[in-house]
Amino acid sequence: MFIMKRLAVFVPFVAMLALAGSSLASPVTVASPQAPEIGGLRNYVTQYEFKGGDRACVIAVGKHKSNVGLYVYDSKGNCVAWDDVGKMATFDDMAVEWYPPQNGIYVVEVHNNGMRSNQCRIFVR
Repeated sequence: MFIMKRLAVFVPFVAMLALAGSSLASPVTVASPQAPEIGGLRNYVTQYEFKGGDRACVIAVGKHKSNVGLYVYDSKGNCVAWDDVGKMATFDDMAVEWYPPQNGIYVVEVHNNGMRSNQCRIFVR
């Protein structure tokens, strides 16, 4: 039942990304999906360069072990996108979308707010 709830929430979002195809921007550099193991009460930080004026999207999908938050910061340290509120079925599945004003490096940070380690797959589009 839990898996069905989780799929019901994320399948439409993933389908939307797939159908949108080339209308969605991608990072300036090719980004392979990452799957870091994030320790309890720890953060995982990485960075990507995004194209200015195009839609940018980052998705983090955990293993349902702890609550997580997803944050994106511009080169000046301003938080430009975040998702840190989840429902019971999706408390470690986060997605953000924004429009970078110009090409630039953006820092992506996944916060593990729980005591248990959680492996989060990170997709950048």
